[in-house]
Amino acid sequence: PDRQCGILLLNEEGSHYDVAVAPSFPEATAMSGIEISDDAGCCVAARSGKQVVVDGNKQQPCWATCQQVCADNDVRACWTEPIVASSGQTLGIVTVYLRQPGNPEPADLEMLHQASYLCSIAIERKTLESQMHYQASYDSLTDLPNRRLFSNRLCEELARAERSGDNVVIMFIDLDYFKEVNDTLGHHYGDQLLIKVSQRIRQCVRESDIVARLGGDEFVVMMHELTEVTHLGSVAQNIIEMMTMPFHLEEHVTY
Repeated sequence: PDRQCGILLLNEEGSHYDVAVAPSFPEATAMSGIEISDDAGCCVAARSGKQVVVDGNKQQPCWATCQQVCADNDVRACWTEPIVASSGQTLGIVTVYLRQPGNPEPADLEMLHQASYLCSIAIERKTLESQMHYQASYDSLTDLPNRRLFSNRLCEELARAERSGDNVVIMFIDLDYFKEVNDTLGHHYGDQLLIKVSQRIRQCVRESDIVARLGGDEFVVMMHELTEVTHLGSVAQNIIEMMTMPFHLEEHVTY
């Protein structure tokens, strides 16, 4: 009774928390965005990597940053356990918020510990699933859709175009003399060239268009919902002109 639970996850930079879930405490969304510091209340668990108990004593140094937010949401105390990955990296925190000041019993602390352990398993599994999906659908070098994802998108666009009567345009792009770059400068510089090529192609098309890497030095652009087919010539010419500009690959320059 008088307890609510929230799970807060660190952002990518590790600078602040965002509320991931708090079904019994919707007001917890106010905790999002609080920066991680030594005076950030229960959130300091991310810095210490240990359980943190704020029992409601307003004199506690770690209560300073969160004091106003907690007062606005009728939080008088909080108990927190960091969520730690198998690598030792802190992923977030599990926190119990109390409407009245109080200290946890040993059973409460054990419950928090077990909850954070289960959270770490779930988060790491979700992260692994996301990584596997990304690796199956995107080119790891350029971050562009790969052949598999492009094929799926193409089928979707063709089906949509058949229903709506719109056009779907495919442009295949193959780089000349790319093998010479790999052979003379090495694959490291060849990879840099492919990354820069992908960036330049993206600059030449609309945000809604799809640029994919089919493999090697082969790229493809898929455009849809075109109001004027004559627009295609200027897009193709822009891509060619962008490719003729020099590529700076660290200390090397190639054309």
